[in-house]
Amino acid sequence: MNDKLRKIGKQVQGFVREVNAEFRRTTWPDRQELVQSTAVVMVFIVLLAFSVLICDKVIQFLLRLIHA
Repeated sequence: MNDKLRKIGKQVQGFVREVNAEFRRTTWPDRQELVQSTAVVMVFIVLLAFSVLICDKVIQFLLRLIHA
């Protein structure tokens, strides 16, 4: 039982070391890149929401025609 716990502890330590090493290699965006990326995502979300709205209204109109 004790050996199993030590083995698990060493595995967790190794995992944490790898995660820390990966964080050090990561290149984070600067403020301008972050703002630009956020703007692109927001515009895409608005366009997607608008297209869903249009599809919903078209389907609603067609269903009312069929039902009437």
